[in-house]
Order: sequence, then structure tokens, then C-alpha cells
Amino acid sequence: VCRIFPNNLVALFQDYGYSVFDDDYAGDWVPEHLGSEIFRTTYTLESTPNNKEKLNLSMSEIIPDDRPGLYKINMARPSSYRGATRWVMRTDIGLVAKEDPKGYMIWASSISSLKSLAGLEIRLISSKNQILGTGYTDDSGLARISASGNDELGYPLMLLAQKGEDFSFIFLERFHIDTTGLDVSGTSISDTGLQAYIYGKRDIYRPGETLDAMILVRDIRLNTPQTMPLKVEQFDPEGRLLRTMQLELQAGMAPVTLDVPDWALTGPYSLQVSSANQVIGSYDYQVEEFIPDRIKVEIVAPSKPILPGQDLDFGVASHYLFGPPASNLAATTKVRLIAAPFAPKGFEKYVFGHSTRAFEPLQIFSTESHLDQEGQASFQTAIPDDLTPPAALEAELTSRVQEQGGRGVTARTRIPVHAYTLYPGIKEPDSIELEPRKAASFEFVTVTPDGTLVDHPALEATLFQDRWQTVMRKTSSGFVYESVRNPLEISTQHIKSGKGHGKITIVPPTYGSYRLQLTAGQGQAVTELEFYCGGWGYSPWAVKNPARLELVADKAGYRAGETASIQIR
Repeated sequence: VCRIFPNNLVALFQDYGYSVFDDDYAGDWVPEHLGSEIFRTTYTLESTPNNKEKLNLSMSEIIPDDRPGLYKINMARPSSYRGATRWVMRTDIGLVAKEDPKGYMIWASSISSLKSLAGLEIRLISSKNQILGTGYTDDSGLARISASGNDELGYPLMLLAQKGEDFSFIFLERFHIDTTGLDVSGTSISDTGLQAYIYGKRDIYRPGETLDAMILVRDIRLNTPQTMPLKVEQFDPEGRLLRTMQLELQAGMAPVTLDVPDWALTGPYSLQVSSANQVIGSYDYQVEEFIPDRIKVEIVAPSKPILPGQDLDFGVASHYLFGPPASNLAATTKVRLIAAPFAPKGFEKYVFGHSTRAFEPLQIFSTESHLDQEGQASFQTAIPDDLTPPAALEAELTSRVQEQGGRGVTARTRIPVHAYTLYPGIKEPDSIELEPRKAASFEFVTVTPDGTLVDHPALEATLFQDRWQTVMRKTSSGFVYESVRNPLEISTQHIKSGKGHGKITIVPPTYGSYRLQLTAGQGQAVTELEFYCGGWGYSPWAVKNPARLELVADKAGYRAGETASIQIR
């Protein structure tokens, strides 16, 4: 075990490079110019091949003086210098930093109590071991340091926080969190401290119309600024400046009226509002020609649900908006089956359907034809058998009728389709506080496609525990987590037929994510309820979004005086 001195951290990063904290990095000691060895011992292991042996290392015994610092622990066979490496930071200073164009904002808090640390000295150190800036945390644990690196002093490399013998650091290149896909930019405020919100009656106009808009201006604290001049610039689709207007802000508001000429180019336009030559807001709108539809298209279909094996009969009717039928016009008609939720009235607290079962949209009918003299056409298609959707289905009927000039109008409607004659439903638990090794009961019902509660047949209930296999994969853009579900069947119950509501009792063996499946047998509907069994400490759930924390409340709303239970995932 070797200790690295805080004033040698920059040299450590320069010597090891980006792989400084990789556990498999070669080397069994820290060079003498960076630190010193404080502990060395030899352990004798059992000689049984291919058996894992657990050995606990006590940092209190390894570091007798309990001194904070950065330590490197290496274990290897005497005949080899390569082995297992683990870096350990012994500190009570927790650091989080946010980088922006002006520098860094740092938040320091105690790891043991989570309280903010005030009066903490934080230094920004360059790649050439030069101090680029120094700051001290306030009562909230916040400090700001301006970035001022250059070729002579080096670029910003590390933030170092010290208080007495305790210290902590952020290696800026290695500890950076990838914010791709995360909305962390916030709202940019100009140097004037003002922000303008511009809104119009709509976002699209035709040539010859008038654009009416309103400009609303507020400062960084949402206060109304005093009377001041504003400059409004209009840009066309090619980015050219069309006109500049001077407006006066009154009570934080200013109206804008613009005529859209008949000869105006079609495409995206923008208005930019400036104060003191600083852009404080913009408004984007479109100028487009619009020709209204001349015909109307309707699909005449049955309102009752369709079952597999039955024929679906429907028709298409079209007429001109000024009266006569759209005779002999070309029509393209299609029917496809798409997955749909089953949500009967009166059972809003129940879950229906198999959430992890996939069903790709299935096209079952497609034809090109012509309407008759009355502007109508009739069609028929059969609903296939052996469909296994997650829950219910919908038949999506579309028909596009084309005018002589090529312009088409499309009508669309959907009809319920039920592949199952019975849907089991599981009631969601009233509380998310399910604990391991304690019995949990779930109510269930069976409902017909029309939403009627009926006596349930013999059912089978299966409890699965989802064991997630998660790996961190290195890609060209950095490290990403990949999680694969590996379900483990915990128990299966055979429920006898009965009347009305029923109840299932299960016992989750440990922490983690679970799925309870309920079905009436092969080829019948399956309902799956996913729930978490949590508690204090670590629960092995999927690392789907490692940069996010999901907070799940035990119910949708609360009254004053009630206690909210929040599960952190």
C-alpha cells in the first residue's frame, strides 16, 4: 500500500495519463518521487484450483494513523509484477464541479453528514502544476473559480480542495460526466440580464397576411424592467436582414405588427430582439402557401370490436366540399394491426397486458382502386388467427383519395380488435414499500373484452426475479453501460377457478426487481406486473441511465400532514 502526497497529484496524472485509475494498470508500487510505501505483507491462500477465496482488508489496520489521502493498493504473486490494483481515497470532502465558459462552480459537502463545508480552500491547478485560481466555499459550500489557463501556465487539470490534513480532488479530464442526452444547459442569459419571450397568434402565415406578436421582457429575477428601447430585426429564409424596427418597452411589454407581403419568400423566418446590442430573445415562424382541401374522405367501419378469424367489412366515401360525389377518383386503402392497451372502465388501478412482449405492426390489407360514380368503394379483409399481442389490438384503416391533379386527402380510423376472450388483471400495490422475505398480496380479476368482470378460470401465477447483467463497454465516445435482463423463475402457483376478485400471495427472497405474470394458459392473455423490492442499501437493478436518479413516490398525491415514501432508483 502506497500513499501519494497531495502536492504530487499533478505529477501522478502526468506519469500515468488517462489510465491513472484503471484497476488493471501495471505496476506494484508508486514511484518514490510521488509518495511512499506504508504497508507490505504476504498472504497465504489455499491451493485449491479454481476456487474463489474472500479476503477482507481493513483500512484502519493498514493505515494506523487514519490519515486522509490517496492510497494505491496492489496485490500480486511474488513472481509477477502485474496483479490487481485498487485506488482508495480516504476523505470526508465530497466535491462536485460544474464547468462553464467563465470557469468552474464547485460545491463541497461532508461525505459523512452531507452538510455543506464552509471556508474550504479550493485551487485550480494546471497541467504544469501552476495555480490558475483560488476560491473559498461560502456557508452553502459553493465556490467559483475563473478559468485562466494559457500555453505558458498550462491548461486546467485538477481542482484540489484542502482543509487541514484532509484533501480531495477532481481530475477534470477523467472525472467528467457525459451529459449527452441530458438537459443540463439551462437558459442562457445575456450580459444585460434580460430575457425576452416573443409569441404570436400562430407560428405560420400566408403571404398577404399580418403578423401580430407581443414581446415580454423580464430580468434574471423575473422582475419587470424599466422603460427602455428595443431593437427588433427580421430575417428571411436565406438569413438576410429584411428590416429593423425600434420599439419602446412599456411595463415590460411591447407589441409588434408586421405585414407579410404577397411576394414574400416561403420558408422559415425569425425575429430577433436586442437590448444594448445584446440579443435577448427570438421568435421563429413560417411563411407558406396554403391551398385548402377540396374533397372530404370518410371511412365507414363497424363500431363493434372484431375477433380473430372474422371478416372486417368497411367502406370509403368521398365527396367534394361543394356538393357532388368524388366520382371515379383513385384511392389507396390499407389496413394494419397495431398493439393497443386494454384499459376497461372501473379497473383503472389494475394492470392488463404483457409489457415486455413485442408486437410489430402487421399489414393485412393493401389495395389501389377507384371509387364508383357515387364516390364510394367497399372492401373486406379477414383478421388472422394465432395473434399474440401484449394486450388488445387495433385495426388501423387508412384511405387516401387522390384528385385529378394529384393532390390527395387521407382519412384514418381505428377499430378495436381482441385476440383474447379473457383478460386477467393485477391490481397495483397500494405502497411501493415491499420488503424482501416478507409476504406481499396482489388482487386480481378477469375481464371480458367489453369490460365485464367475470368468474375467473384456473390461472397460473409465476414470479420472476430480474437479474441484470450490466457491463461497462468502452466505445470511441467513452464508456457506456449495457444491461441485459436475465429472468430467474422464483415460484409458480396454480390458482383454482373462482368467483369475482382473487388474491395472489408471493414472498420476494431478496432485494431487486421482480415481475409477476398471470395467465389462463398457453395461447391466452398474459398480464405482467413489474415491481421493486427495495430497502436500505444497494439493490441490483439495471444500470439503464447511470447519470440519472429516478425518484418514485408511493402514490400520486398527498394531503397536508401525510408522509411521502420515495424510492430512489
